[in-house]
Amino acid sequence: MPYTGVLVGKSIKLSRLKVDSFRFEMLRALDNIADGIEADFEKTFETFEEKPEFKRNLSLSKGLMVVDVFTEDINYNRLNYGTEEHIIEAKNAPNLVYKKGYTSKTVPRVIGSRQSSYAGPTRRRKSVIHPGFMAREFDKVIQKKWEPRALRRLEEAMRRATKASGHGR
Repeated sequence: MPYTGVLVGKSIKLSRLKVDSFRFEMLRALDNIADGIEADFEKTFETFEEKPEFKRNLSLSKGLMVVDVFTEDINYNRLNYGTEEHIIEAKNAPNLVYKKGYTSKTVPRVIGSRQSSYAGPTRRRKSVIHPGFMAREFDKVIQKKWEPRALRRLEEAMRRATKASGHGR
């Protein structure tokens, strides 16, 4: 199943450090980075009635640190990746009822959301050909924003961990 998420990481080379101090600092930094990434994802759906659930995986092992913040929510993934043109048919009523003019809650490649709006005359149809919508690519925008930030935060955490281990200045 596809998912929308952001994965950032950094390889590390361990020398003689106090492992517990190092691990604590690095996990704290990874958690802080995940908080920021998740906050950016939350901005993309803050005006939605149904909110997707995001999860996180933090990993610190074998010289690699990884933050993975993601959702498997099918509707959010459709929004993130876009949809093709498709037919929508009335199922629980004789007709679909809609207005032709519509302003979406989200904009491609923008971290944020707004209230949607409808305009124009009300239409009733048994089915419509929906044109699909452009991929919002929230994951790509958030990844681009967070890769350099994550690198800086992890390097700062390594300096703190080195100092806590009795090395460095």
